[in-house]
Amino acid sequence: MKQRIRKQFEELDLDNLSQMNKLLNEINSSDDNLLRQLFFVRGTMLLYKLSIFLGKVDFEKVQENFDLLLEWFQDINWPGTQNIILLIESNKTLIDISKIENAITIARKEEDIEWLGGIKYLLKEIDFYRDTVISKESMTCLESVDWVQ
Repeated sequence: MKQRIRKQFEELDLDNLSQMNKLLNEINSSDDNLLRQLFFVRGTMLLYKLSIFLGKVDFEKVQENFDLLLEWFQDINWPGTQNIILLIESNKTLIDISKIENAITIARKEEDIEWLGGIKYLLKEIDFYRDTVISKESMTCLESVDWVQ
């Protein structure tokens, strides 16, 4: 079933509302985490398509995969990054901050300056870049990142 979902997505025409709604209904109504499979698509056009598609999925399903969504910020030049920022910004009251904190911890351990910079960029864009939302430790880590977009 998961392979079928990925294949359906790869063949999806975003302008075909019937096709789009069929896939959305299947993902939104499933107890399985079918959406997670879509995060492993490869290719510029598929990433861009995914960024648009995610804006149409119930955010609860996106939230289940927020760790993968944050990986988008390992390189903010990936196609669809601005769509992902808009998606996160429009749902920022629903975001589990611990997932952002976890991504910062992983990026710091991996010494991934690009990812830390991308997270910093995201947080500034959605106005989460303040001590009241992100822990002091994470803020200190992000402040130490010398990163230019």
